[in-house]
Amino acid sequence: LLKVAKIRITGGYFAKSDWNWLKVNNANFAKLNSFTIDATTDQVDDIADDNDYDGYFFKGDHGALEELELHKLKNIGKAAFTNCTKLRKVSAPDAESVGESAFDTNNMLVEVNLPKVKHLGKASFNNCRMLKTLEFPQLESLTGGQAYDPANPVTNSTFLDCRSLRSVDLGNVKYIPTETFGKCISLQEVKATAVEVVGDKAFSDSCVNLRTVTMPKLTEIGLSAFAGCSSLAQFTLPVKPPKVKTNSSNPSPFEKCKAQDLLLFVDATGEIITSGEALTKAVAAYKAEDDGNKTDDKWFGWNLPTSTLHQIKVDAALQNG
Repeated sequence: LLKVAKIRITGGYFAKSDWNWLKVNNANFAKLNSFTIDATTDQVDDIADDNDYDGYFFKGDHGALEELELHKLKNIGKAAFTNCTKLRKVSAPDAESVGESAFDTNNMLVEVNLPKVKHLGKASFNNCRMLKTLEFPQLESLTGGQAYDPANPVTNSTFLDCRSLRSVDLGNVKYIPTETFGKCISLQEVKATAVEVVGDKAFSDSCVNLRTVTMPKLTEIGLSAFAGCSSLAQFTLPVKPPKVKTNSSNPSPFEKCKAQDLLLFVDATGEIITSGEALTKAVAAYKAEDDGNKTDDKWFGWNLPTSTLHQIKVDAALQNG
């Protein structure tokens, strides 16, 4: 086993006992750099939660695992591949859930293919410092399927310290928990077209390059959710202003946001409103909100557009891609 570099499973049934065998013998696979469960495999059992956080493969800098291809696998358990520091590529085209810390501290991970995943657990991609782009078209939850409870908000850190992450598409996620994108210093764009609630400090302090956020169904913004996002210049919101949580220590979710140039509104069909009565009503609704400053015509520091200026800016934004 000490010399095995590749394992490929074809046909048959890959059972829980097979996963357990890998876990028990993981120290013997120090040279393993590729593990594949082929699409011809008839059935693959779920990877069970690893409560001792030891992982199913030889972990740390002495391990060699670089590539995982896992067909027919539905559920990846907690800490399954934690600390595989040389892992570069993961493909699990049938996976629907990824457990807590499943890929935690995979420092070299650059490619993730999870097109059917619906649920990501806490810290599932924490400290994956080489990831640049993530797309989860069917994603529903960043809390492992746990529903949003305003009385018990979740601290998540799903993408904490993903320092190279530039863009993310959150699919059908409705709730972004507290500190989800902490230390994502390269993050520039977030597409979250189904998000309704952004938790406290979800993007705060270190998302200094975040420029564009699209949340056309947003209903609630948590304390200091975008504080310190100094480059944030474009925000797409619904015509009805979201509820904004503040207190004496956190008077605005956009503290230290210096750009705040282009606020876009979308109608019920998802189309951007560029002029007319609908735009006038949206601007009036945002202007009427109590943001702690009654002397300006802004909404928590965001410029509220006139129809002429708004149309010009939208055209310029579209021309710039």
